[in-house]
Amino acid sequence: MRKERAIVMSEELERLRVAAAVKRDAGVRKHFTPIPGISETLASTASTSAPEERLIWAPKGRTQRGLATLAHEAGHVATQPPSKDLLSPAEVVEWEYYATKWGFDAIKRNGGKVTPKMVRDNRMAIMTYVKGLEVPIETLPREITSFLQGASA
Repeated sequence: MRKERAIVMSEELERLRVAAAVKRDAGVRKHFTPIPGISETLASTASTSAPEERLIWAPKGRTQRGLATLAHEAGHVATQPPSKDLLSPAEVVEWEYYATKWGFDAIKRNGGKVTPKMVRDNRMAIMTYVKGLEVPIETLPREITSFLQGASA
């Protein structure tokens, strides 16, 4: 039992190390964590109204899902457009994809693992934007449609 707990703690510490490196790579200056009890996905965002602040609201990255969410939000900081208000629906979907791609690349670059579940969860999140914003999938760049149809990021 102690050995199993030690392994879990070791994996958690490794994800926290990767999370810190991802934030550093993105230039995140402030990181706030969600209020306990609120879904990690619903409680995450990157500052778009004041891009110079370079802040994110995201989990600390202890779990695989938390690390994926943190990396995605850091990806928004790293790939931030001039103003989210000026984006068309298709551009919003593209920005969500590129934030995810940047985040996954940063996790890998810093020695972390991107699991198939992380990819599936992020694919589903981007599809929510596609459907909610009524963006015809065929109008998106091939790289994005390929990801949404099952290729990995």
